[in-house]
Amino acid sequence: LFPFHQMLGENLADITAKAGSQSILASTLGMLLGVMLTPIVGSDWYNVASCFAILSACQQLFCYKSLKSVSIKSLNRQRMHILIDHFVLSALDDMRAGTFLKTKPFLLTHEQVSERELIFPSVSFEQGNNWLIIGCQLIDIASNADDFCKIRSIVGSNEKYILSCNHSKGPMVNLAFLENATGLDIIRGVLHAYFLYHSVNKNMSVCHLDYDFISKSKRIMDTYFPVLVNEMLAKGWETDCKYIKIEESKTYRLRVEKQQ
Repeated sequence: LFPFHQMLGENLADITAKAGSQSILASTLGMLLGVMLTPIVGSDWYNVASCFAILSACQQLFCYKSLKSVSIKSLNRQRMHILIDHFVLSALDDMRAGTFLKTKPFLLTHEQVSERELIFPSVSFEQGNNWLIIGCQLIDIASNADDFCKIRSIVGSNEKYILSCNHSKGPMVNLAFLENATGLDIIRGVLHAYFLYHSVNKNMSVCHLDYDFISKSKRIMDTYFPVLVNEMLAKGWETDCKYIKIEESKTYRLRVEKQQ
């Protein structure tokens, strides 16, 4: 991680050589520091424990700083949330101000996302993102064939995702992708989910399957999606599916087969 920004053209041999050199230097300095501290610390267990605690804390701090300095261009669940949520809020502010697409919604760079990313995101991140269920079962999206066909027609039969909103526990968006979804399809589905969530969040009286909200948020997504992709490419974000990992191991992918 330390020499990542110093390597030449993402050359693995170059980064391995730099990492090896820095490891040898760090080990030598650590050995020298240990020799210097031995006469001072002595064999008293309290002094040894105190010194161990201080050095361990310093090591964890330096590791944390090194991880925060790495800008990752791929997207996991947390980075996708930070990136898309900020973009959608910026787009909604643009719409409320009456400057619809006159100014581009602000998209964060991977350095800015890294600054906002949490190393241990279990509490605060989950609380802010627990409204979106990715990779759910089909029954969570549509309870019967009629609902599925209706949602499918609104989202578009050419789309590689399907979604709906559930209000039993607050605005909850269920999103699932088809098994052949690409990276851009995943971004489209997530962008639609965020616009849908912010739309229904203003009106908690809507029913489980409010087709108008799905249709409205789909039109907004179609408008802003080209802007989002162009900004992502301009700022170095990876959009290929092998760089986008937002689904957990127990998620589902759907398959839609046409009847003969």
